[in-house]
Formats: sequence, structure tokens, C-alpha cells
Amino acid sequence: MAQAAGEAGRDVRRGLHEEWAELGAQPSPAVIGWAEGCGELTGASTPGDVLERVGGAPDAVLGFLVGRAQHGGGDAQLAGRVVVQAMLGKLVRLARADAGAELGDYVAQLWCTIAGYPLARRPRSVAANLWMDTRKAVRREQGRPTAALAVPDAVLDELWTSSRPPADELSVHRVVRHARALGLVDEPTAAVLLSVYADGLTSAAAGERHRMSTDVVRWRCSRARRRLAEHALVLAAA
Repeated sequence: MAQAAGEAGRDVRRGLHEEWAELGAQPSPAVIGWAEGCGELTGASTPGDVLERVGGAPDAVLGFLVGRAQHGGGDAQLAGRVVVQAMLGKLVRLARADAGAELGDYVAQLWCTIAGYPLARRPRSVAANLWMDTRKAVRREQGRPTAALAVPDAVLDELWTSSRPPADELSVHRVVRHARALGLVDEPTAAVLLSVYADGLTSAAAGERHRMSTDVVRWRCSRARRRLAEHALVLAAA
């Protein structure tokens, strides 16, 4: 079963990359026109150009693309596809850490998340919110608990926007590394934070990895979140 799921995930990933290899290099009038609504895309002519701009201004570019995808115009599909490609690495890691879902499940739910993302209310930390909402949707679809990543948006905004490129697992690593260097968290807590927030593990799975109880994992995460939130400005400047 696990082997079959792994093969299915590789097929999905391969298919998306092959599609992108062709799509990403094609000049597009729609892409050229996007510069009018998003200055960060000035000079971009291909979807690949747009993808490269995400790292420099993730909220601006991803927010614009989500808006175009929701608008329903002729460029909606293309805008959404760029977002999927930008998030694909994170989806692959989430799927690998999830014994109950495949990459295809995460990709499908990401499309749904893009369509319903509350852009006006959550214009910051777009990448982080997209993957967290997608993860919750996958778990909800399968009738599993969704509270493992229940972090207030205000805390997310301060923590995830403290580093670039877009707020995915790389941002988590940077925030945790800075927090460790500043003495805000100890080494065991840092390892737990990476397992939960970068790798997407549940508290139970993280507990198995680090040989501690689920309650201890939750306690470490809760205490760390409070500490990081209290020092968010320092972390952002680190």
C-alpha cells in the first residue's frame, strides 16, 4: 500500500514537472499583462519568470496570482498553476509525512484552497496560510483532527514574514535557527518545532520521532509559540 502510494506520488510529481517544463518557458500575453496589476512582475513574459519573482516578494506575487485565479478570467487557470508550482515542494514534503494521503490529494486540495482563500482578510503570509489550509483540508476530508497547526494568524504573520523566500519550510528553519541562536528555545524544542511546522508532522508523529509523549510535544510547541511571539520583532530583524 505504502509503495503504491509512493509510486502514485512520484507519477503526479513527474507529471507536474513535465507540464511545467513546457508551460513555464512559453511567453504569454497574459503574463506580460500581469505587470499592470503587480509591479513585481514588470519584465516577466513567461510563467517561469513569474515563479522566479515569488522569492523576492512572496505575498505580493502570490496574493496577486491568487486574486487572478479567483477572478475567473482567461488567465485564471494559468495564475493558479503558477501558485501550484510555487507550492509543489512543500506539498511533496507534506505528502511524504502523511501516511493517509497522497500528493494528488494535496494538489487537488490546494486548488480548492486557492479558489476560496480569503485574500482581503489574510493578505500576509500567503504561502504559509495556503499550505496550512491545504493540510487542514486534506485531514478534514479524511476525518482526521486538524488542530495540530492551530496558530493564531497574528503570530503567523509576525513569524512567517520574518524571512524570505516564501513562507514555507525554509522560513520555518530560518525562524527556528534565529530563535535558537538568541536562546529563545532549547535544542530539543527547536527539533520539535521543525518536525511539526516544517515537516508537517502531527504531535503524535513528532513524539515518536523525538521519543517524547504527544503532550510534551504540544507543551513544547505552545511554550515556544509564546516565546517567539513575544520576540517577533527581534526575530524579524535577525
